[in-house]
Amino acid sequence: SYSGVWASDTNGNLNLMIRSGQPAGISNAVITSFTDPVINNNGAAAFVGYSMVSNSAPATNGLLSNSVSSAGTIYLQLQGSTNLIPVASVGSTAPGTIAKFTSFNNLALPDVGGVIFVGMAGTNQGVWVQNSDTSVCLVALRGQTMTVGTNNKVVSSFNLMNAPYPGVTRSYSSKTGSIIYQAYFTDGSSAIIQVNR
Repeated sequence: SYSGVWASDTNGNLNLMIRSGQPAGISNAVITSFTDPVINNNGAAAFVGYSMVSNSAPATNGLLSNSVSSAGTIYLQLQGSTNLIPVASVGSTAPGTIAKFTSFNNLALPDVGGVIFVGMAGTNQGVWVQNSDTSVCLVALRGQTMTVGTNNKVVSSFNLMNAPYPGVTRSYSSKTGSIIYQAYFTDGSSAIIQVNR
């Protein structure tokens, strides 16, 4: 009666990592569905979760409304814990901007450091990371100017692949938490950017 994500351990045993129906970390809320689950080598998991919150306020017709749906929230769940740590939520202010998050995609979870994700802040795309103190900071934002070589270039979009490096598609180092993404610029050029943390 629920959906979940299972991962096998080194002995080949399957362990339940994420499931619908687990508490969402806010009062009277449970996870009803989730997308984009990622798991690191330490057994931690991250995903975009959606929840239903009980609403005891009477409606205008005098009847109780059973529940209301929440927007997506990125959660981090540490190995061996059922507690969910909220990382970022649709509708909250995106760090480094004055806009609010409208969507998330391309989650990554290295073994060191927190969640890495691409999000939309209003209509602007960016890359954010979760720090060790669970705060979230901006790495790069569409429209920002960055120096590449000796030239200033304006970022038009990003590509953050969900795979550890080295490899064909690279986005982060599991051992150091460093981030690698491809930035495309308004002049038609692009560059691979590495951010150490």
